[in-house]
Amino acid sequence: MSTVIILSGVSYDGFKQRPQHFADYFSKIGNEVLYIGLLEHNRISKMELDKVFDKKSLLNNLFQINAQGVYILNNEIKNLESDFNMSDLVKKINEVYRHEKITYLVCYPEWIKYFDDVPSNCKIIYDCIDDWESFLNDAKLNISKNIAYYERKIANISNLVLASARRLYAKMSYYNKNVYYLPNGVWNKDYLNTVKESSETPVDLISMKKPIVFFMGAIAEWVDINLIDYLAKSRPEYSFVFVGTKRVKVPDYCNVFFLGSKDYSLLPSYLTKSNVAIIPFKVNNLTASVTPLKLYEYLSSGTPVVSTVMPDIIGLPGLRVAENYQQFLEYIDYYVSLNKKEYEIESQKAINTAKNFDWNKLLEPISNYIESGNLNLESNEAFLQKAIDNYKSLESSPLIKNELLGFYCVLEKYMDALELFNDFNDNELKKIDCEKLALASAMLGDFSKAVELLKKYFYKNDYNLYTTYLDSLLKEDNKEELLKIFLLKLSGNTYGALNIADSLIKNSNPPKLLGLLAGLYLDIGEYEISFQIAVDIIAKERKYNIEELFDYKMIEHIVYSLTKFQQFDIAEEIALSLMKNNKEWEEKATQLLSDVYIDKHMK
Repeated sequence: MSTVIILSGVSYDGFKQRPQHFADYFSKIGNEVLYIGLLEHNRISKMELDKVFDKKSLLNNLFQINAQGVYILNNEIKNLESDFNMSDLVKKINEVYRHEKITYLVCYPEWIKYFDDVPSNCKIIYDCIDDWESFLNDAKLNISKNIAYYERKIANISNLVLASARRLYAKMSYYNKNVYYLPNGVWNKDYLNTVKESSETPVDLISMKKPIVFFMGAIAEWVDINLIDYLAKSRPEYSFVFVGTKRVKVPDYCNVFFLGSKDYSLLPSYLTKSNVAIIPFKVNNLTASVTPLKLYEYLSSGTPVVSTVMPDIIGLPGLRVAENYQQFLEYIDYYVSLNKKEYEIESQKAINTAKNFDWNKLLEPISNYIESGNLNLESNEAFLQKAIDNYKSLESSPLIKNELLGFYCVLEKYMDALELFNDFNDNELKKIDCEKLALASAMLGDFSKAVELLKKYFYKNDYNLYTTYLDSLLKEDNKEELLKIFLLKLSGNTYGALNIADSLIKNSNPPKLLGLLAGLYLDIGEYEISFQIAVDIIAKERKYNIEELFDYKMIEHIVYSLTKFQQFDIAEEIALSLMKNNKEWEEKATQLLSDVYIDKHMK
């Protein structure tokens, strides 16, 4: 059987997430599994790596096998070399496995930095599990600002892309024709053998009054704390119990209990003593891209679930999806008020649903693909059309309407996209992807509406620096084509934008079109090509200011690249030239200058 190498963003020993479940499955069915976390470079020393000449020495020197049969990096190795490059480890793995079939299962986009080349004997599967760009403003997560570029590149070169949510499927379908919908799952064996009445009560629940409303997982920025506050105040006779990590404060009421993290093996015992399990997430694009692991674990235990709106879970038996705070509370009350027989019926519905999401069932097709290359793949178009058909009855929900907008844009059904919003207002625009609605308007010839919507998109997302660039594009004779390219780029359809740009460049090479082209190559992680195009434009073009030729992200890339190549004077000149525009540009220019000066003096 093939060796499966899982490249994750988290270590195996951390809180159990999707990558660890993948590792356990493939190890259980007989694959040799290596699991590496992105930040585990301190577990690899160059001295130990230099001792590796074959597979045996690789596994003996750098890895240890855990209780699940997964090879994880040896935690006894303490590397003090802060500059250790993970690409050296990837190269070594490729070298020692060059005569065997291997599959890289990449669970975090930044790993693409460490692939200098892809050997012919290996497959790459990218597992898209989150809308990574939505996390960029969260400093605590320390996510690279280049995460979107990394993701587009890894998705493009992969043999197969897995998507854990339909929204992510639509996003990935721009970059790969082989996309497979793989929601999260559960090991039913860990939960099905527990019985609510007879199982032992955890010590910290013994004195707690019933009913118990339970949540497990990270209490982070995506959790709606105001909803929890509302529920706890409205039902002081209920106990609201939270198990997991805490990054934001939970309400301080006598009926709210935070019990801290618990071992995975203990979670079923908490669920069996709970009346209702909840997923009180905020309703936004970030949560529209998730199918929480906890949902399937809740269901597998036979605990009915109340959740806020997440598109992928709507309609599943055993849970109720609430559209507002009052409805959320009513659904909790409904489950609490059931008699024993009624509750058992709901509990069985939950268990039956969970059976369809067992990891064994979900991952078997992926195992077949790894070993034989066979996978029953729907076309991207067929999958998205089926999703549209499923959602149509729910399009009164702003979140679902926004999902449909994205699907229609991928399928280039722009008239259908516009018909969703015949009578929209400014309040509704706050909840939708205005850039996609602007794209639909432009593609159907309503350019004034497209510009209006695009400016609302800039305002909503605090992208006001882009207004200068947009105004510059609109001064050109071919402004309509340039606007289409720009909107395709902003909507995620980079290759569609490249196709139009390439067709126009055959006839002429106007600087603003080339500036767009440079930005498109940046979007797919082709940094050197992007920079070279930009340098050529700057060298030849003195007629325009740099902010008229490139959007802000591209200007950042130019200054960064000039600094990397020690062209400090040019980088400084560009940053200083931006200061004259307005206060916002002055603030950004100051940040750029600071980076240039720091690098200059460090050199």
